[in-house]
Amino acid sequence: MALRCKPGDLAIILHAADERLIGRVATVVRWTWRDIHGFKGWILDVPSCPWASNDYACRDEYLMPIGGVPVSDDVHDEEELHA
Repeated sequence: MALRCKPGDLAIILHAADERLIGRVATVVRWTWRDIHGFKGWILDVPSCPWASNDYACRDEYLMPIGGVPVSDDVHDEEELHA
């Protein structure tokens, strides 16, 4: 099974037992083998939620990693177009 996230990724929480966490951005901290309601998952840091910060566990499939900035997006500055 391929994991969607890796440590250091930013991810949006798509599903959570605590509905206040859904849609929040979290930093993926580390993988945990701790059994959480019958599954293994990621430990997240959720800075916007102090009650979940730095020790919230979530399944990989409940997270959507946020992609990085593309190296080239084929958008040029106006100065480049007229040079």
